[in-house]
Amino acid sequence: MSCVTHPSNLLLYRSRLRTSRILIVPPWLAYVGFMIVALTHLGFWVTMAGSLAVYMGCVGLLRLALR
Repeated sequence: MSCVTHPSNLLLYRSRLRTSRILIVPPWLAYVGFMIVALTHLGFWVTMAGSLAVYMGCVGLLRLALR
């Protein structure tokens, strides 16, 4: 059995994938939602900067919550 398909490696990969999805999906949804709502009101560059700030803020809050 190769090292890549060893069951312990697959379980480790699966657990890390679950954690990374928790850190990526909710902030991404907040980013896209902010872009959709604010684009017509604030203009592109302000919305882009705001969306990035919302994304990074969500990632920071999730990291603090998961500690």
